[in-house]
Amino acid sequence: MRLWLSLAVGVVVGWGIIIDVGYAGSVTTTLPVHVTVLPQCAVSAHGIEFGTWSSQAVTGKGAINVTCAKGIEYHVVLNAGGHFDPSTQARQLAGPNPHHKLSYRLYQDAGLSIEWGDRGYANSYPTGSGVRGIGTNQPQPITVYGAIPASSVHLPSGSYGDVTLVTIHF
Repeated sequence: MRLWLSLAVGVVVGWGIIIDVGYAGSVTTTLPVHVTVLPQCAVSAHGIEFGTWSSQAVTGKGAINVTCAKGIEYHVVLNAGGHFDPSTQARQLAGPNPHHKLSYRLYQDAGLSIEWGDRGYANSYPTGSGVRGIGTNQPQPITVYGAIPASSVHLPSGSYGDVTLVTIHF
């Protein structure tokens, strides 16, 4: 029995030596692994053109197109614009002379009752809220309604404009 055990140990030890002799050294390198993840949502916008204004109320509409991957929940918000007046809580169009401005409002509905804003996010225009949706892999148009109220204020003629930032949170 003792001979059999020492023979078995000798064979195991012998194989170990053979295996160790087969690995005389080692070297390493890296394997780069890469992928580009595309944004899960994209947005584009078509602005509002009010036409002409001469003290009477005017309305217009534009569109925001949202494309999100299927099943992605998103929230579209609009900031206060570049000429927001905190004292009147109104977005404003600036004219050729930046001291002359014309107030306007942006709405989510044709009835002009639900105002657009960014409440809960940047809060630059917290009196309005955003629009929620779920992605479908297809462009989803969202209408933006605008209104300039009637006013007795006399403004110099010229082009008046503003830029409002559209943000999608997903």
